[in-house]
Amino acid sequence: MGGHSNPVWRVRDNTDDVICKLYHTNKFSPLFGNHPDHEVLALKALSGHGLAPDLISSLHSSAGPSVAYCYLAGPQWSGDVTAVAELLAKLHRQKIPEGLPVAPRLPQGVIAQTHLMQPARTSDAEQFLPPDACHLPIAENVFLHGDVVPGNLVQTDDGLRLIDWQCPAVGDPCLDIAIFLSPAMQIIYGHRPLTAVEISRFFDAYNQPDVAQRYQAFAPIFHYRMAAYCRWKGARGSAAHAAAAPIEQSAISRA
Repeated sequence: MGGHSNPVWRVRDNTDDVICKLYHTNKFSPLFGNHPDHEVLALKALSGHGLAPDLISSLHSSAGPSVAYCYLAGPQWSGDVTAVAELLAKLHRQKIPEGLPVAPRLPQGVIAQTHLMQPARTSDAEQFLPPDACHLPIAENVFLHGDVVPGNLVQTDDGLRLIDWQCPAVGDPCLDIAIFLSPAMQIIYGHRPLTAVEISRFFDAYNQPDVAQRYQAFAPIFHYRMAAYCRWKGARGSAAHAAAAPIEQSAISRA
């Protein structure tokens, strides 16, 4: 069960418990990448670090590219924002493997992504630029997961882990944080929008004041982009995304 882009199977016998993912590489998303080689790079780089499943193998065949990795037993994340913040802080300190794509830079790259999803309103996003954007601290590039949603967070006996590494990248840590804090992404994956207290608790645990400052400055743009993405997905048949779009839109004014 699960997987918005690729079919996934769990295969078990007496000794092994394996996840097999068959990639649909023709699935385009302006916000979330979908590349098997990038998942292999990420899983190899993170082996033994307590962040991701252990890679078993990858294969290119007539059926398409596929990746196999060890199944992580445990329920989906259920609400501990501190655990997510600590997991992301640990990921963002990891050495970045060569070959990962570079994520859009803030804020121009995020605005450009928004324009891809709603070209008829190309000037709207600029209104949310903070007046002192040029004075904000520059982000150090970090190892990004790219899709930090509740459905990709598994609470194992050894702690919280991230799965579904098909869109890792190099870039500003705020990009990972914005996906996780998105009210639409929380709702689509069966959770509720995080409260202001929970968001504050998240940044306390992440413990990078400059990152928190940058996120807070650009939060309206992140919400605007996600609202555009939800409308884009809704126009392609996703009722869940269409229903979540107004909730994400309403977060702009609060931010």
